[in-house]
Amino acid sequence: NDSAATGATQLAGGEKSTCGSGYCLGETSGSFGQGGNSGSNIENSTYYAGGGGGGGYYGGGGGASGYAYGGSGGSSFISGYKGCISVKSASDLSARLDSSNNECTISSALTDSKCSEHYSGYKFTNAIMKSGIESMPNTAGTGNETGHTGNGYAKITLISN
Repeated sequence: NDSAATGATQLAGGEKSTCGSGYCLGETSGSFGQGGNSGSNIENSTYYAGGGGGGGYYGGGGGASGYAYGGSGGSSFISGYKGCISVKSASDLSARLDSSNNECTISSALTDSKCSEHYSGYKFTNAIMKSGIESMPNTAGTGNETGHTGNGYAKITLISN
């Protein structure tokens, strides 16, 4: 009953790896704004560290040790971008309400832009979100790259007040 860590969604952190062999030790699931911890099993001579979960709006789950499972990826969030789901407030991490006063779901967020609007009232217009397999500008601004190694980044340009 071994399983790899799962990626985060707009509503929850990714689940940690599981293993039935005794190699799992210390893995954690992702949570709001934080990736899960990797596993470590220093008591076993065949120790292979797991990978930590990626951070994000919700973080990915941590990978198991013993099998060197990788951590999973975190989710992103853009206020005003259909498909994203905002939390209700800084103290209430449940999904905000949609235009019909129902809690936003993955499916309602695809059509109801209110689901993605941050509780602060600030939102982006004409935002573009790219996956890691699409070409995008590199961090140096000198060309494009597909995928990215290292820290993530965002470029925000104010067009007018």
